[in-house]
Parts: sequence; structure tokens; C-alpha cells
Amino acid sequence: MDLWREPVRGSPVMDVRVPFESLRRVKAFLQAHSLRYEVMIDNVQALVDKEKEAMARSRRREREMGSFDYGSYHTLEEIVEDYGQDPSVTALLDKMDIFFEIVVNPDGPGSSSDPCSTTYRGPFVHSESEVKAIVDFILDHGNFKALITIHSYSQMLMYPYGYTDTLPPNANELPGVIPDPASGTTADWGYASGLKYSYTFELRDTGLHGFLLPAEQILPTAQETWHALLTIMEHDLTEMDQLQLDIWKEPTHPTLPVDIHVPFESLQSVKAFLEANEIEHYIMINDLQALIDEERHEMQSTRFIEPRNTDNFDYAQYHTLDEINAFMDMLVAENPNLVTKLRIGSSYEQRPLYVLKFSSGPNRPGFWIDTGIHSREWVTQAAGIWFAKKIVIDYGRNQAFTAILNKMDILLEIVTNPDGYHYTHTTGTFVYPSQNRMWRKTRKPNPGSSCVGVDPNRNWDAGFGGPGASSNPCMETYRGPSAHSESEVKSIVDYVKSHGNIKGFISIHSYSQMLMYPYGYTKTPVPNQPELVNQASGGTIDWTYDQGIKYSYTFELRDTGRYGFLLPANQIIPTAQETWLGLMTIMQHTKDNLY
Repeated sequence: MDLWREPVRGSPVMDVRVPFESLRRVKAFLQAHSLRYEVMIDNVQALVDKEKEAMARSRRREREMGSFDYGSYHTLEEIVEDYGQDPSVTALLDKMDIFFEIVVNPDGPGSSSDPCSTTYRGPFVHSESEVKAIVDFILDHGNFKALITIHSYSQMLMYPYGYTDTLPPNANELPGVIPDPASGTTADWGYASGLKYSYTFELRDTGLHGFLLPAEQILPTAQETWHALLTIMEHDLTEMDQLQLDIWKEPTHPTLPVDIHVPFESLQSVKAFLEANEIEHYIMINDLQALIDEERHEMQSTRFIEPRNTDNFDYAQYHTLDEINAFMDMLVAENPNLVTKLRIGSSYEQRPLYVLKFSSGPNRPGFWIDTGIHSREWVTQAAGIWFAKKIVIDYGRNQAFTAILNKMDILLEIVTNPDGYHYTHTTGTFVYPSQNRMWRKTRKPNPGSSCVGVDPNRNWDAGFGGPGASSNPCMETYRGPSAHSESEVKSIVDYVKSHGNIKGFISIHSYSQMLMYPYGYTKTPVPNQPELVNQASGGTIDWTYDQGIKYSYTFELRDTGRYGFLLPANQIIPTAQETWLGLMTIMQHTKDNLY
């Protein structure tokens, strides 16, 4: 016998296909045990023949009309042959992959150890290449949020777990009818692998036609299923928006922590989730606004005297965009033979994008350093100011650094994202008073969305749109509509390409206290990995490495989470000093190994 539909909780009905030669014995068994039954399909072969005739008629219509018939069943060969020939099929397969069932718990209920059974589990977990390929792809991708596996028939929506009576922690959020009554299934594996929204759809019908659903029901079935898929996808996309969570530090490895800023109104929901899932957690900053107020008060208390030169400039305080621009003008005026201020472009709000060029002679290769591409990372812009002064102090006085600048120009962009940085110094709203200080992205509006800005460190043409970048304009890691769409990024791209001789490139961020090298979007090592002392696609140094800039790195400055983006100002100079030691090592190595 062939079990078409198994009984599930709340529904004692099961559908069984009985071969003609077994019919009398099965009827006798049912009657002897007073089991109620009815005949769904009197002659399966007749329906199969009818289905084949309908497919043949559909093939004739397709040849006559020159289009793909979505209201008919198709063979695999027909789909493959039409790919590249029929525009409808080509567009479909260019946007969607086809996946098959995954086995995770082969010894549980609903699976068989008998190879002759239609529910045979296989010799071991993931033994089938069709399953193993999906498992490997999902695990390697590392950023799936939902998994839907579609079956027929029964007209049900089922959630994990099917092999146990224990409900998943977020069962009340999963709008399923019943748990999936089988072990080792796709949705069970997906959920166990961290894909929170994992479901099994069972499509039409409830038994009248079983697996031989007439072709005229294909489109209505697909349409009603699509509405449910949209609901689940929209739920996944809006969940973080509703909680207003802000990920400060993403885990670079499954064993490492993640830092999340949680608004007060979402605190109880987040705590309940963490406790329900037994996730260890602790509070880094109890009152973010209190730290911001303290930071603002300290800045205001030092504004009484305007510096007359760069020697009087306060390097141990955070500064506004106007103050940084004034510092650059003073530095150029004081060192006209060493420092030049270049304008490489304009931001979306038409603020100049300035680069300080430190050069001791013409036609030198360049070494690029940028700070402040993420506007809320204030210690990076502050460190950039300190670097600029350190360069003019050490040239001619420090033998090692003088040798570096005699061989390479240094190009320093202190405020890479001026619109965002200016915005972090403005006052937030009454509801979210800390909102502006925590701004990360650019300030360019996104058409069709109320959310503003693009993550400039996800906007580069290197693995654009891959892991670690979001397609949602409301997310902090929104990649933008296309690579290099942001003028802040495009200006650097154009300058680097026009210069044509940049040998080192350092992009400085905070926080985490790490030194990272390409590539962030793939596990494939770069060719010179042994020489190079995160997962994010579309990052600065991935692109620069692809442009042939061999020594490309990202620095993540202090701290490791105690203060996060609100590092006390008294740590600016120690942070800059220790970072300068790392920069010196890389610049010396680059000078000694010019290519």
C-alpha cells in the first residue's frame, strides 16, 4: 500500500492508495475492525491517463502560441529546454532555485528503515546529494532568515517539530495549524539550524484528487499560496523594525558575542526572547542617553576658547564637522610645503569631501587612510585628526617615518561621511533623544521608503549585496540601490582609479579592537594571506584589494564593548597612539615592498 496522507493531530483521517490485487483484503480488514472509509478515486490509472492527455494538449498550445503554459504540468526536460529560449521560463529560473527535502532526524516517527517504503529515510543523515547540496549551500551562505518547503496535499501550514511533542520556543509567533508530523524533514532541519521562520506548506486538495490535482487548479493554488508566502516574508522583514533593534557589533564567529542596542520600549520583549531561548546575556550600558548627555556636556565645557593654531587644538576631545574643517585649514596654512587639502567630491547634502595629501615630492606612490565612514564612530574621526598632526610633527624628526614619507605620499580622509557625521551632532527627537548620535549611514533619501541613508561600507563593488549586507532601506547595513551609488563612495573610487598608483589602503572603524584583511564576503583566502598580518559584503578594502592594492586592511579601534560607540574622550589619544604603531608597521612594510 502507498500512504498518501498520514493522520495528524486533530484529524484522524488518512488516505491510502490500494493496488487492485490488494483491494479485497483491505476492504475485509476495514470492515472487520468497523473502520469507516470511503473511496476517493475509483480508478487512479484513468486520472493519470487524463493528466497525460492534458499535458499533451498543453504542449500543442505552447507550440502554437509560443509561450509557456503555467496552467499545465511539465516535465523537467521541458523546463530545461525552454531555459534561454522561452523568456517566461528564463526569467523564472534566473530568479528562483529549486530545493528538495532535507533529512535531519532519520530515526524518528514518520520515516522508515525499509528501502521499499515511500518514506525510506536513507542509510544516514544527508546521504542524498540533492539534500546535501542544499545543506551545504545554506550553511555556507550563513544569512538565511526563513525556509519554506512546499508539498501537497492536505491544505495545511505546518511548523517544526514534527518528530516530538515539544513546541519550538516561538510557536505562538508561528501561524501554523499543526506541527509537521514526520521526522527528518526540511522545516525541522531549518529551524534547528537557526532559521526562525521554517514552515511546510501542504497545498491543495484535501483528498478528492490527491496527488492528481487537475491542471486547472494550478494557478488558483499558486495564487493563494503566494499570499501566504508574502505574509511570512513581510513578517520577517518588519520584525527588527518593530523592535527598533540596532546591532552595534555583529559576531565574527558563532562563539563570539553580539552587541545590540535595545530601545526601552522593546526591552521586555527582547529579555523574554533571550530567556525563553536560554541565551546568555548581560547589560553593557544601562542608560545610553545618560552617556550621550555626559559626552555632550563634556564637549560643551571645552568650547570657550577657539584654538589659534594646531598646537593649541584639543586632541583629547570630540569635535564638530566645522571644527575639523577649521583644523585642516590651519594645518595646511602652517605646513604649505608638506600638506595640501584636496576636494575629491561632494556628499549628497553638498558638503565637501576633503582629503589631506602629505607629500615631500612629486610623482610618489600613495598610501590611503580614511576614518569616519560610519558617522557614529567618533573615535575614528578624532584619531584621524591626531594622525594628521602626528605626520607633520614626525616628518624630519622621526627617521623611520621620514623615510616612509620620502618614498610615499599619505592621503588622509578624516571625515569620509560628512552628512552623517554632522547629523550625529544634532539633537534627536523627544521619543528617541539618542537617535541622531547613533546614526551610521549616509543621509541620502531612498525612493519609495521613509527610511534614509545607505551604509557606505556595504556600497562597494566587491561582493555587492552578499552576506552581511541588507536590501532593506530601513536596515543599518542597507547596501544601496547599486554599487557605488553613494557619492561619498564614488568619489573615493574615482580618485583611487585616477591616481593609479596607491599601494596601501587602510579604512578605520570602531569598535572591536581588530585588524581585518580581505575578503569579508567569502571564505576564499586572498593570494597573499600569509603576508597579511568580518563577514560583510561590499566593503571598502574588498574593493581596493580587487583594484590591485595589495596592502588593504580594516582597523577596528577601541573598545571591545564596555562603551561601544560612546568611547570616553580621555581614551582618544591612547587609542590613536596604539593605532599609529600598527599603521607605522604596515606603512614600513609597504615602503620596503613596493610592487
